[in-house]
Amino acid sequence: MNVRSFLPKIGEWLLRRSAMREARAAVAGPEGRRSRALAQAQLLTEVARRVAAPVERLPAGSRAAVEIALCRDATYWALVALHPDATPVSDLATLSAEVPAAQFERLAGGGAAAERVRQTLTDDVPAHALRATAEDAGRVRKFADALVTELAAPTRRVDRVTFQRGWRLSLVAASLLFAGYGVHAAILGPNLIAKKPFQTSSSYPWCPCQGLLFHTNEENNPWVEFDLGAVKPVKRLEIENRRECCQERAAPLVAEVSTDRAQWTQVARREGEFDDWTAKFAPQKARYFRLRVPRTTQFHLHEVAVR
Repeated sequence: MNVRSFLPKIGEWLLRRSAMREARAAVAGPEGRRSRALAQAQLLTEVARRVAAPVERLPAGSRAAVEIALCRDATYWALVALHPDATPVSDLATLSAEVPAAQFERLAGGGAAAERVRQTLTDDVPAHALRATAEDAGRVRKFADALVTELAAPTRRVDRVTFQRGWRLSLVAASLLFAGYGVHAAILGPNLIAKKPFQTSSSYPWCPCQGLLFHTNEENNPWVEFDLGAVKPVKRLEIENRRECCQERAAPLVAEVSTDRAQWTQVARREGEFDDWTAKFAPQKARYFRLRVPRTTQFHLHEVAVR
């Protein structure tokens, strides 16, 4: 595969540059006129919906007339947004006449409904609006909502492409993170004592052992010993101490290895208390790995890894 031809495709898939250019081009208008006009239309249709289904009781009057007035203004601004390059005119009838008949009927819900909507929108006699019915208002509100929704589609497309770009970049970042973790784990090697048996110098019978690997009695030189199952080379130790308290009980801490449990070799030592401790040392052959505290104390740890 030609890498030079493949990389641009990956970049396009990730950043969606072409899709974003097309989406923004559909939204663009002179000096933001389209976005401002569309925002005004969206605001007016939302207010009309709230008048139609108020949360609180409204004063007496014709709600239908108010809805129609709001939807008339919303339709005006929506049609301005439809032609952002043109100089806006104050005559809604002129603007609505520019909408293709097929589109008008589709938005209104049919030919008969389209005619009623057009009449309602272009009727400037206030007395007629006061006689409007809820059905008239609902028909006009449905048209205005459909028109504004259709005009907002390019903006939603920009949002959708932006979301896709963010999601894909996050996916790649997560994949790289997991891959990096896998490489790191591969470099470190497996935990040689994972799921292997271990024993301790004693076991504290009232141990609050939730989250702890082990807990001994208070005694001199407490220890924990891990059986690797066979003689293996070891070169690294990772320890996570108890978190909520008592970190000082694990210090000083001595790490030792043995092949026969008779002769032990010290490979690391930690003097002060710690939350986490990683010790690296020259590779040693070991069948058994022991940690001990050379003083009188209780001994407990949260997690241990030997590599």
